Amino acid sequence: YKAKVDGVECNIGFSGSADFIAKWNSDGQFQWVRNGLLGSNSISKITDITIDAGGNISALGGLYGTGIYGNDTIICMPEANAFFLKYDKDGSIINAFTFGAFVNQRYIPENHSYGRLVSDENNNVYIASVFFDSVVVDKTKLISRGLQDIFLAKFNEIGYLQWIRQIGGDRSEYVGDISLGSDNRIYITGDYCSTSMDLDGITINNNSGNGDEDMYLIALTDTVTENKCPEINARILSGKDYFCE
Repeated sequence: YKAKVDGVECNIGFSGSADFIAKWNSDGQFQWVRNGLLGSNSISKITDITIDAGGNISALGGLYGTGIYGNDTIICMPEANAFFLKYDKDGSIINAFTFGAFVNQRYIPENHSYGRLVSDENNNVYIASVFFDSVVVDKTKLISRGLQDIFLAKFNEIGYLQWIRQIGGDRSEYVGDISLGSDNRIYITGDYCSTSMDLDGITINNNSGNGDEDMYLIALTDTVTENKCPEINARILSGKDYFCE
């Protein structure tokens, strides 16, 4: 199938629905459009996008099936997974990967998303997303405490994981939004059905009862020393055990 954005044709493969990212300048002039080439019966959906200080574009969404983004091929089966894309300001793909997060679509109502993300002044990206059963990010594996948990992760400017945290209870949790404040503060909001949910030993009880959704607002301070990496402008094509100091 093909689609057009501002007259530019996109080849989206044989999918039922596909993601795309388009850029216009400040005068409203079309710059470029990028999309994944999806396999047969594959579906992708972008749920959030952020732009860092260098003009790089990061996106988060859900993918079922196979998606090809530049030299990166993402496979998300038998259920949809959360996936991450990063383009530079000229539309060249920098990074594309799935978190290995098993996301069962039956537990993602239409009014909820796979997750949200935000970037800071140092081009780091903070991601809050959901997972069912387990998620593997870099070498860290998290097991859900209930039906569906939240993970909060920080990646540096070239896509290396800095840290990851788990938020969960005995049922399902959802991400509403994520925002950054002053003094390295991170704010997450959303709702949860668990009788209570836990983050680093702090327990938040559900006051609604009967499995009804309760709202939450969580504030954290990023106190982890940055895992500094050398300035690398080229794509990383090999998976090394250690790149940073």
